[in-house]
Amino acid sequence: MAGPDLDFIHTLPTAKKVLALVAMVAALVGIYAYFFFLPGQQKLERLDKKLRKSQMTLAQSRQIASRLPEFEQEITALQITFKAAASKLPDSREIPELLLNISRLGKDNGLEFRFFEPKKEVPAEFYHEVPIDLEITGGYHATASFFTDICTLPRIVTIHDYMMHDHKVENGRDAINTRVKLVTYTFRDQPQPAKEAGR
Repeated sequence: MAGPDLDFIHTLPTAKKVLALVAMVAALVGIYAYFFFLPGQQKLERLDKKLRKSQMTLAQSRQIASRLPEFEQEITALQITFKAAASKLPDSREIPELLLNISRLGKDNGLEFRFFEPKKEVPAEFYHEVPIDLEITGGYHATASFFTDICTLPRIVTIHDYMMHDHKVENGRDAINTRVKLVTYTFRDQPQPAKEAGR
């Protein structure tokens, strides 16, 4: 099959020949740009974005890697702190002895126990709370000394919701009734399940 007859171009004036040539070149440039240049440019932009993102990730990874020894030291320090804190939480088997120690501290400070009731353990995420409800009678200073002694026990015992009432003086000595909730903690071997923790 013969191609298109372009001999008529030779008969055109020079100005029209130039215009035809410019139109052909423009058409070729347009075809090249549409089918080759623009898709290639878009692909190049996508690759450039991907490269910049990869370079940023690499820079962040290098920064983290350069601080790895520092992170390892922090983890070691946290593990030591955690072990020290865990050693202050009594084991479940130690609770009866701890209760005896609390009772002894009260008596050593001259306090009378009117009420002493350990409550059921309350589970938390990594430990159990063991509440103890107390009512004691004695002097204000003796009560304060008892609280101080509790805070210096080798196991963690915290003091909550104390209320002093019915102050009186007998034989030159003051006496006040104090209701208080003490809380100690035991360490959980397994973290509490998410559903239980959310209750």
